[in-house]
Amino acid sequence: MTPGERGAALIVALIFLAALSALGIAGVGASITELSIARNLRGRVTATEAAASAIELALQSGPLPSDVPKSISYVPQDGSLSSATATIRFRGVTPVPASGFSIGIDADGVDAYHFEIRATGTAPRNATVEQRQGFYVLGPSR
Repeated sequence: MTPGERGAALIVALIFLAALSALGIAGVGASITELSIARNLRGRVTATEAAASAIELALQSGPLPSDVPKSISYVPQDGSLSSATATIRFRGVTPVPASGFSIGIDADGVDAYHFEIRATGTAPRNATVEQRQGFYVLGPSR
């Protein structure tokens, strides 16, 4: 082998090593990006669960408000660092139409009292989710 051939083998080996290093660095970068996406998704799911729990807690919180909104705070006891607030608001009253009951009960004297719950859940990594849920309660006419 001539001295020039030995130098060519070194250059080929260095190029091969540089290519492998570039592939390794690209792989590490992709892994870091995927980890960040997974953490953000976990934060969003945690915030969504907190908001849904706040809505459930608000529904179970007792008498519904008639004129002043009622706010509920929720902090889970599982150590997830998430929290949520929910606010129930009275939205209005509509009469139930005469055909409002399918089982033949007379709807005279029955109104639908409409409410809305807005919940905002927060979690680590600045994840915030807002959920809204409307519902109505049938009751005697005013």
